[in-house]
Amino acid sequence: MRYTNSHLEVWIENLYRKIDMTEPERINFERISESLPVTSFALKYSGIYNICLDSRKSRVEQWYDFAQVFHI
Repeated sequence: MRYTNSHLEVWIENLYRKIDMTEPERINFERISESLPVTSFALKYSGIYNICLDSRKSRVEQWYDFAQVFHI
């Protein structure tokens, strides 16, 4: 029986190739986080609310994101 990678494993493998992270010693968490398609978001964990704004956006865009996730 042969192991088949999950969709998540395939996605991560493609991401590593895209950012030229093909060897374990080349792993760079900052470069990984900068390449992720993550935008601003809000979450609640253990009763604590957090709003994370995408630092790659302008201040105006961050303000719009803040208003959207804060439901203003």
